[in-house]
Amino acid sequence: MRNQKSDSISGIIILLIVFINVLIIKVSYIGNANWYFALILTLPLLVLALACKIISEYRRKSYSQFQRNIFKKQKLKKEKRQFQLV
Repeated sequence: MRNQKSDSISGIIILLIVFINVLIIKVSYIGNANWYFALILTLPLLVLALACKIISEYRRKSYSQFQRNIFKKQKLKKEKRQFQLV
Protein backbone atom coordinates (compact mmCIF):
# COMPACT_ATOMS: atom_id res chain seq x y z
CA MET A 1 0.00 0.00 0.00
CA ARG A 2 2.81 2.38 0.89
CA ASN A 3 4.49 1.76 -2.47
CA GLN A 4 1.35 2.70 -4.37
CA LYS A 5 1.01 5.93 -2.36
CA SER A 6 4.61 6.94 -3.02
CA ASP A 7 4.16 6.18 -6.73
CA SER A 8 1.02 8.31 -6.82
CA ILE A 9 2.69 11.17 -4.98
CA SER A 10 5.76 11.12 -7.23
CA GLY A 11 3.51 11.06 -10.31
CA ILE A 12 1.57 14.05 -9.01
CA ILE A 13 4.80 15.93 -8.29
CA ILE A 14 6.06 15.25 -11.83
CA LEU A 15 2.75 16.38 -13.30
CA LEU A 16 2.80 19.56 -11.21
CA ILE A 17 6.35 20.40 -12.31
CA VAL A 18 5.41 19.80 -15.96
CA PHE A 19 2.43 22.17 -15.61
CA ILE A 20 4.65 24.80 -13.98
CA ASN A 21 7.17 24.49 -16.83
CA VAL A 22 4.41 24.81 -19.43
CA LEU A 23 3.03 27.86 -17.65
CA ILE A 24 6.47 29.49 -17.49
CA ILE A 25 7.10 28.81 -21.18
CA LYS A 26 3.69 30.18 -22.13
CA VAL A 27 4.06 33.34 -20.04
CA SER A 28 7.59 34.01 -21.25
CA TYR A 29 6.67 33.42 -24.89
CA ILE A 30 3.57 35.60 -24.84
CA GLY A 31 4.51 38.25 -22.31
CA ASN A 32 7.70 38.83 -20.44
CA ALA A 33 10.82 37.04 -21.71
CA ASN A 34 12.46 37.35 -18.29
CA TRP A 35 10.44 34.34 -17.15
CA TYR A 36 12.72 32.05 -19.15
CA PHE A 37 15.19 32.31 -16.27
CA ALA A 38 12.70 30.48 -14.03
CA LEU A 39 13.28 27.41 -16.19
CA ILE A 40 16.80 27.28 -14.74
CA LEU A 41 15.16 26.09 -11.52
CA THR A 42 12.20 24.10 -12.75
CA LEU A 43 13.81 22.02 -15.50
CA PRO A 44 16.43 20.47 -13.18
CA LEU A 45 13.62 19.79 -10.69
CA LEU A 46 11.73 17.97 -13.41
CA VAL A 47 14.78 15.91 -14.34
CA LEU A 48 15.39 15.10 -10.66
CA ALA A 49 11.76 14.04 -10.13
CA LEU A 50 11.84 11.83 -13.23
CA ALA A 51 15.13 10.25 -12.14
CA CYS A 52 13.72 9.49 -8.68
CA LYS A 53 10.63 7.92 -10.25
CA ILE A 54 12.73 5.76 -12.59
CA ILE A 55 15.05 4.67 -9.77
CA SER A 56 12.14 3.77 -7.49
CA GLU A 57 10.51 1.74 -10.29
CA TYR A 58 13.78 -0.10 -10.91
CA ARG A 59 14.21 -0.86 -7.21
CA ARG A 60 10.63 -2.07 -6.90
CA LYS A 61 10.99 -4.39 -9.90
CA SER A 62 14.35 -5.76 -8.80
CA TYR A 63 13.02 -6.35 -5.26
CA SER A 64 10.01 -8.25 -6.55
CA GLN A 65 12.28 -10.30 -8.79
CA PHE A 66 14.50 -10.99 -5.77
CA GLN A 67 11.47 -12.23 -3.83
CA ARG A 68 10.46 -14.50 -6.72
CA ASN A 69 13.97 -15.99 -6.82
CA ILE A 70 13.84 -16.72 -3.10
CA PHE A 71 10.45 -18.36 -3.52
CA LYS A 72 11.80 -20.52 -6.36
CA LYS A 73 14.79 -21.59 -4.26
CA GLN A 74 12.54 -22.51 -1.34
CA LYS A 75 10.27 -24.48 -3.65
CA LEU A 76 13.24 -26.34 -5.15
CA LYS A 77 14.55 -27.22 -1.68
CA LYS A 78 11.13 -28.49 -0.67
CA GLU A 79 10.86 -30.63 -3.83
CA LYS A 80 14.37 -31.94 -3.29
CA ARG A 81 13.51 -32.99 0.28
CA GLN A 82 10.35 -34.69 -0.88
CA PHE A 83 12.28 -36.53 -3.59
CA GLN A 84 14.86 -37.72 -1.04
CA LEU A 85 12.15 -39.03 1.26
CA VAL A 86 10.64 -41.17 -1.47
